Amino acid sequence: MKLSITSLWAILILFVTGCTSQKEVVETPTPPFHPTVKLDAKTLTISFEQTACFGTCPVHKMEVFGSGYATYHGDRNVANEGEFIATLSNEQLLQIIAKANTLNFFDLKESYKAKMTDLPTTIIYINDGTRKHKVTAYGNYPDNLKAFITYLFDFSQNVKWGSNK
Repeated sequence: MKLSITSLWAILILFVTGCTSQKEVVETPTPPFHPTVKLDAKTLTISFEQTACFGTCPVHKMEVFGSGYATYHGDRNVANEGEFIATLSNEQLLQIIAKANTLNFFDLKESYKAKMTDLPTTIIYINDGTRKHKVTAYGNYPDNLKAFITYLFDFSQNVKWGSNK
């Protein structure tokens, strides 16, 4: 049986494409988050707000929806003053939720209060699609909440916000 040149080329092409079409599967580490995170594009997923004090406390509010659409209002003592918008990646949203889980945000009390005046209030709300939790903190709160507030503040100040006009 003779093989034609066309048949040889066909066999060679199948051999080459068969070898090159194999993809190496590389597992990447997944950030620690609740296994049933289901972000709804139209639902408020993250809200982070800090209110005024008599001093130089930052006054601002960031809201992020499941689609990644984010709004920011910076009132004073923040990097961006005014109204801004941005689109966060799914990775950024999951990173915030993973940080919340690492710091046990969903296990925190709903309210922390201190018996003193002139403190700012921090309000954090997170909805990961299966759990919703809101924490209002006015002093006297645990270290893991303090770390999460610092994380969210730094995050909100480093987003590439665009004009809302």
